[in-house]
Amino acid sequence: MVEVATKDGSIGDFEYKASDDDPRYIVETEDGKRAAHKGSALDQG
Repeated sequence: MVEVATKDGSIGDFEYKASDDDPRYIVETEDGKRAAHKGSALDQG
């Protein structure tokens, strides 16, 4: 994980909605691409 977003934002052309109660987790792949996910979409492994 790279950061936790608590405000609306964008990654490239993708816009996401986020808040303190519903944050988005910004992750980065090994090749440097970033994506924003809800916590429920991430594997808690």
